[in-house]
Amino acid sequence: MYLMQARLENLKMMFYGLQKTGIPLIAYDSQNLFPAWTQDDIGIYVIIPKLALLLNCSIESAINIFFLSLIIIPGIIGILGFLHLYTNWLQRTIAGIAILFCMRQAYFIGDVYCAYYAGICALVPWALYFAKKELYNKPLFIFNFCSGFFIKLLSFIRAYSGFGVLLFTITLFLGKNIFSKKQLITLFLFFLAGSTIPELYFSNAYNQSIAYAQSNLCTKNTDKNMHILWHTIYIGFGLLKWQNTNKISYNDTFGIKKVHQIKPDVKVYSTEYENILKNEVINLIKNHWNFFIFTLFAKIGILLFYLLKYANIGLLTAFLYRKPLFLELPFWVGMSFYALFPLLGMPTHIEYVLGFITFVIFYAVISINYGLEITELNFSFAQFRKRYL
Repeated sequence: MYLMQARLENLKMMFYGLQKTGIPLIAYDSQNLFPAWTQDDIGIYVIIPKLALLLNCSIESAINIFFLSLIIIPGIIGILGFLHLYTNWLQRTIAGIAILFCMRQAYFIGDVYCAYYAGICALVPWALYFAKKELYNKPLFIFNFCSGFFIKLLSFIRAYSGFGVLLFTITLFLGKNIFSKKQLITLFLFFLAGSTIPELYFSNAYNQSIAYAQSNLCTKNTDKNMHILWHTIYIGFGLLKWQNTNKISYNDTFGIKKVHQIKPDVKVYSTEYENILKNEVINLIKNHWNFFIFTLFAKIGILLFYLLKYANIGLLTAFLYRKPLFLELPFWVGMSFYALFPLLGMPTHIEYVLGFITFVIFYAVISINYGLEITELNFSFAQFRKRYL
């Protein structure tokens, strides 16, 4: 599995640190122990070293096991969801092929970006199933609890990677209008209960590392690992060369150099670092409005290309056979949310577009299968064999 080299090196040091101390998020570089700090969310840095220790395997093997599980398990769950949602063999086949294609995309992209795919693939088919059946029972409570757990877990692997699925589900359930206010509150409480488990687990891991560092490593550094935002937004303006007077390029080194020109001693990817680039983004929008607008529309144009490429016939069937609003709107809410990542970053880098592409493919599946239901073309296998074989 592909993993960015910097993440691999950090994981190795945290694995060695865990072996020496038994404390997560403490790194060891063969000479010194020190509190680990990266520009990423802490999920993989807590889970993967512990997985390697538990299975008594190398950190490389643990990485492969973790990310393959993050691809395969949601794929299986999604296929089971579609098998429950559809009873016709043709609809099931279309949905199954789509999920296999999404799994392939996630595998070749790899890294923490698989989290974008995982939440959509595992939860969207089941949300559609419960909305279609209009069920209010124990399985629905279990689904909400597991959704809360999984979406929160994914957020520690890649920030906000599962939030679009939550927006999709809320829009779907509210639009279908099948639950009373009391029932919706109960479902939310189950979701909240599930989400507290990863929150407590990772918060405890972080607090353990801080306590150990302050007690044994004589450090007062309590900077929390976080996913950088304004760094990505700023260098994301490097898409176009036209009117790019600051010569911004999509390169981490460019962002670092820009900050050090303003304040040489600032710590890279720290809160102060992020605030400096936040001000640079605001100034860029104020002083180079035309450049900002053209860059934004160029990114939207790239996303429209992905929409046409991956939805293709699904867009045509969606136009010809209009779905009810309660079914149409949630998909556009989900796609719009996952479009934010490439719009803020770089849409030419496929890893940022994985969540958007996955939602587009699911939208195409639902549109095609809805068209089949309307036109009654989804005949049984027995009818197919009788007619054509």
